[in-house]
Amino acid sequence: MAVKKAKKPVKKELPVKAVEKPSQQTQQKTSGFAVASLVLGLIFFLPFTSILAIIFGIIALNDIKKKNLDGKGIAIAGIVLGAIFFVIKIFILLVVFFALLSLTAYTATPLTAY
Repeated sequence: MAVKKAKKPVKKELPVKAVEKPSQQTQQKTSGFAVASLVLGLIFFLPFTSILAIIFGIIALNDIKKKNLDGKGIAIAGIVLGAIFFVIKIFILLVVFFALLSLTAYTATPLTAY
């Protein structure tokens, strides 16, 4: 009778893969113009920020479409805030203008000293 030799278990080595960091796999760059648009839309109390927010938002939307960037929602939010606060600023300026105009209509007569 022949004695069978026990086979040694064969260890299979798995191929080593390069481990990528999760931040390098799916992170896309956000448009800087989109962030600038949102920030300018939020600081509405300074002059010309509303107009710049609208302009930077439009530039951001074009960049996002051309360069496949993130930040479309941020750009739209900047445009909306810029437009809302621009309309509010114009309304306030018109109210102040007509208030001063009506005030000068009553005091337009020169005062004479007796």
